Amino acid sequence: MFIFLFALFLAYVLFMAIWGYFDIKKISDKIISENEKVKNYREGIIIGWIPVLVLITFIICVGFLAFLLYQIISYLVSEKYRKKIEEEIKKPKNRFMYNIVLPHTFKEKKYFFGIC
Repeated sequence: MFIFLFALFLAYVLFMAIWGYFDIKKISDKIISENEKVKNYREGIIIGWIPVLVLITFIICVGFLAFLLYQIISYLVSEKYRKKIEEEIKKPKNRFMYNIVLPHTFKEKKYFFGIC
């Protein structure tokens, strides 16, 4: 996993270096106007922040998946945890979710699986 992320990082750095080289070569002999500078700044912002946003999304997804796996494993392994969850579901404030939203029959479960 870390090798993949490191390779992805190196590819990004290489891409940015090549892009920068050709950008500098393209504008080195010109007088650059304010609009062209602003355009270059915008491109830099987009190119610089997209990987950060992708990384943050990836971290959030991995964290959510880890939490979900923890809950599933806890539910499968611990009788105490199962009882706690069942009691929580049957509380009056959660009755709507239990009775109206969650499936109970096989047919309901089949269609609910499609939604999930």
